[in-house]
Amino acid sequence: MKRLFTLILALAFLCLASGLAAAQSSDVTGDWEVTINSPQGSRTSKVTFKQEGEKVNGVLKNQRGEVPFQGTIKGKELKFAYTVKLQDNDLNITMVGSVDGDSIKGTADFGGFAQGDWTAKRVAAGAAASAGSAQASGASSGGANDWELTVNSPNGATTSTLSYKQDGENISGVLKGQRGELPIKGTLKGKEIKIGFTIKFQDQELPITLTGNVDGDTMKGKADFGGFAEGDWTAKKGAGKPAAASQPSASAASSGGKVDVSGTWTAEVETPAGSGSPTFTFKQEGEKLTGQYKGALGEAPINGTVNGNEIKFSIKVSGQVEGTITYTGTVEKNSMKGTVQFAELGSGTWTAKRQ
Repeated sequence: MKRLFTLILALAFLCLASGLAAAQSSDVTGDWEVTINSPQGSRTSKVTFKQEGEKVNGVLKNQRGEVPFQGTIKGKELKFAYTVKLQDNDLNITMVGSVDGDSIKGTADFGGFAQGDWTAKRVAAGAAASAGSAQASGASSGGANDWELTVNSPNGATTSTLSYKQDGENISGVLKGQRGELPIKGTLKGKEIKIGFTIKFQDQELPITLTGNVDGDTMKGKADFGGFAEGDWTAKKGAGKPAAASQPSASAASSGGKVDVSGTWTAEVETPAGSGSPTFTFKQEGEKLTGQYKGALGEAPINGTVNGNEIKFSIKVSGQVEGTITYTGTVEKNSMKGTVQFAELGSGTWTAKRQ
């Protein structure tokens, strides 16, 4: 009888101990870097948790601002929810995960319409100090910086020149591309960079936000297109240095350094979305270029320039694609080749032969 009583007492103690262990929740108070994977791609944000017993609250911070959330933590199980605006509607997002020391992973529910997953890492208290030391390594120079920037959107890649100046943690400058210059503003905190600018897309303003990290003479990160789409970007330092003067082609040299593209040309255009075979009819007067485009996008007048063996011209279209399409390239006897930019939708390559 005594032995049975001792066994029951031991079992009761073990149950009590395990109950106490389960009742003691993990402590998530502090800053975390959270990556959410949805059917539309991944997004990384900063999350600050405040915990009182089993209740948690805080804010989720990303390039679109701050979003408050509420939730609970029971043992290692964390659950919190917040609401975002999607196409003028409220979308409730619920995050459920398991805490394992300084990491968390779990599942995400997007209003019942889609599912995803997420991971998180605790940001060390000394991270800010170590990030500040990155400025001494040249990641945060106070002078002008010129970079060759390539942005990859769902519609293709676009390459531009990014030039900025830094004042403390604030940066400002311009983005130079085939369509001119766009002003940019942002921040550079240690190795973390954030750049924002606005473009015209189908007569509407579309804000684009680039976030990423500086690593010596390179940068890379993620791009947000007004909340409607996501992509990524890379940059290399030194694009602002003057390029070596290009040598004129054989046809340019034989005509006193000038080429004449007047006439009809058949072209082949290749893009990530498909290919096309437009026809260009050019009329050249000195460096001034006019003419007519005919292709899958209809017909449109051509305006551009020819400088040596370098050609640049553009057309304005409406319909399935709206905006300005810009062709740049080089002329070599009876052929041309170069790159094409389709409004703000992406880029491709093209070749042409004289008829």
